[in-house]
Formats: sequence, C-alpha cells, structure tokens
Amino acid sequence: MIRVTIDVIPHGVESKKATIGQFAIWNTGDQPEKDIYKYDYKGFESLLDGTDKGFEGCVYHNRKDDIITLIKLVLSHCILRG
Repeated sequence: MIRVTIDVIPHGVESKKATIGQFAIWNTGDQPEKDIYKYDYKGFESLLDGTDKGFEGCVYHNRKDDIITLIKLVLSHCILRG
C-alpha cells in the first residue's frame, strides 16, 4: 500500500502544519493484461468549510512505470471525476 499525505505548513513552521488531504493506493492483484494491474484508491480532502470530502476509485497501471506515474494517475483520475 502507498499512502500520500498533503500538508499545509504555514510559513514553514512545522508545528503549525495541517493535513488537507490523504489517500491510499493498493494493488488489488487483478491483472487484466501483461504488466497491467488494477489499483484501488481511497482518501479524503479537507474543504474550506472544515468538512472532509471522501473519494475512491480504481485505475490501471503498468508496473514497468515508476511509482510517481501511479500517483499522478490517481490524482488525474480524481480531478476528472470531480
């Protein structure tokens, strides 16, 4: 499993940091074709009104590509789904 956490650190003061988003990505073990695997993801983003908005979904990723490519794929998928 991969966990990505997004923090805001006001003026670089670590003691004042606040988590504004987080998501986890995991390989489901499903392999629809050679080197392509299904990854599920689930997480939340903190909204300006103080509430959290959850999201989840799945993406297909070629394991020959690096981990940053997988993270960008999940982020892109979240943006497109709104």
